[in-house]
Amino acid sequence: MQQARLLLSVVIDEFAGRREATMSSRREVEERDGRSADHNTRERMLAELPVTERRLQLAGISSAVLEGGDGPPVLLLHGPGEFAALWGRVIPDLVTTHRVVAPDLPGHGATGLPDGPLDHDRVRTWIGELIERTCASPPALVGHLLGGAIAARFASERRDQLSRLVLVDSFGLSWNRTSPRFALPFVGLYSPANRTDTASLPGAVLRRFRRPARAAGRALRADR
Repeated sequence: MQQARLLLSVVIDEFAGRREATMSSRREVEERDGRSADHNTRERMLAELPVTERRLQLAGISSAVLEGGDGPPVLLLHGPGEFAALWGRVIPDLVTTHRVVAPDLPGHGATGLPDGPLDHDRVRTWIGELIERTCASPPALVGHLLGGAIAARFASERRDQLSRLVLVDSFGLSWNRTSPRFALPFVGLYSPANRTDTASLPGAVLRRFRRPARAAGRALRADR
């Protein structure tokens, strides 16, 4: 259990650090260009869903939350680079039998970032306050990719606040040795010739790709 928590923390903390580093440039672009293409896409998707949107202050973060339906609560956490409306294929069916709560994760969609660091403790508090504000009873917590890593860590520490846990292709459940066929093109993209791009990636991510890529390179040279 301790190892699983460590893996989940690595995923959450690394992604949060990278997300904070890129948000300032994103704000500058949106201020210059006005309503961004992402915002317009989000508005179009929301208009087609049987939900309402409201803004809540959660753990000091201004958060966009979609809500709809009646019944046992279901809380949906999306993946990295996404936003709540990406659950659009399942929300119409779920709201017929459940109360659906789907937030934009911190730093995603229309949800902001805190003034301080976005670490595990802040994310855990954010989810806890979200449940208290939107769910009359413990919800089923559903997480996809990064949302799954966050959901699994939250469930391991506050299981009494949940009725069940559903993980969809979740990050952080085990270490993974990347296929050389995938790793080689990735490392080529971030080669010394493109060293400035490499600085934007978490070190653990680069190391995870470089090790199998180097082994694959040695095998290719041996075949010549």
